[in-house]
Amino acid sequence: MDKDEVIRKMLEEDEDYRQFLYLDSAGVPTFGYGRNARDNGVTHAEALYLRDRDLAKADAAGQKFFTSQFYHQFLYYDVARVPRIGYGRNLRDDGVDEEEALYLLNCDIAKAEQDCQNFFHYWFSLPDAAQEVLVMLRFNVGLHRLLGFHDMLRYIEAGEWEEAANELRNSLWWHEVGHARRERLVGMLRGIV
Repeated sequence: MDKDEVIRKMLEEDEDYRQFLYLDSAGVPTFGYGRNARDNGVTHAEALYLRDRDLAKADAAGQKFFTSQFYHQFLYYDVARVPRIGYGRNLRDDGVDEEEALYLLNCDIAKAEQDCQNFFHYWFSLPDAAQEVLVMLRFNVGLHRLLGFHDMLRYIEAGEWEEAANELRNSLWWHEVGHARRERLVGMLRGIV
């Protein structure tokens, strides 16, 4: 399995697929595989993908589909208080099917990995396991918050894996996530030789 596939499998386990909009453990509106509708929303390309799927489904069913002419990156509510995103995708009644959720998850992984490549000058010298941990953390807490893990990042750059694992274990993040995820990521850092 390549690195992206490993990360995708871990995120599928950790996030669980949810078709409809829900509030995550931090109270953030979320859908699919942990897609943050409030802060991340959907890119224009992702919105077009969802719109085209809506049009194809309506056409196959012989129905007319009315879509918003305006693109909305973030979650919004229409006049009937229906949560929508993109070109009017209804997240209450339609949500995203599993294929769409996987498409969005793959986009999230690519964005997280690109952010890591851009912000960690030592990225390409890291072992795969360290890269996977950083991408998982970037997905989970966002880039800004990941950059706040100063000591852990310093230890990762130095290749001091046990110390990096201890810093992760002593972080606020440790208390915010599920047992399996935190143990896996700390174990991955400790397993690097």
